[in-house]
Amino acid sequence: MYSIFGGRAGLIAAVGQTASEGFVAAQRAVPTTDDPYEDLFNLGRAYRAWAIENPALYQVLMSPRDPTLSGDGSMPQSAAAAPLFEVVLRLIAAGTFPDVFPPRIAGTIWASVHGFVMLELSGIFDIAGGAGMDVLYAAHLESIRRGWRVG
Repeated sequence: MYSIFGGRAGLIAAVGQTASEGFVAAQRAVPTTDDPYEDLFNLGRAYRAWAIENPALYQVLMSPRDPTLSGDGSMPQSAAAAPLFEVVLRLIAAGTFPDVFPPRIAGTIWASVHGFVMLELSGIFDIAGGAGMDVLYAAHLESIRRGWRVG
């Protein structure tokens, strides 16, 4: 199997590339509307949906990579985070979020969403059970939005 990809390193790089491309495509598939506040919510929902539909790829995507096996060892953060940064910039421009360093806002949002999803995927955080997790996640996203909202 490794030989198809030029060895173990090539296979690992291909799986990482597949994960990155799938995640970015899911984020880019979220429509941009005139309401960045709603767009942020929808990006968060797409993030979780992709992770639940692709748990093994999500683990690859969010795991540190060995730089000796796959180029520089990093996920293309700029591509993966671009939709989030774009909506944060729109929220700041609209006066909905405070005018602070955008990576600070985007970073805290990403960390919070990632933490919820990782706990859910690990089975540790199934306090709501089944479809109840959808409701709990929606409440989580709303708390993030309200936490950054001005006024």
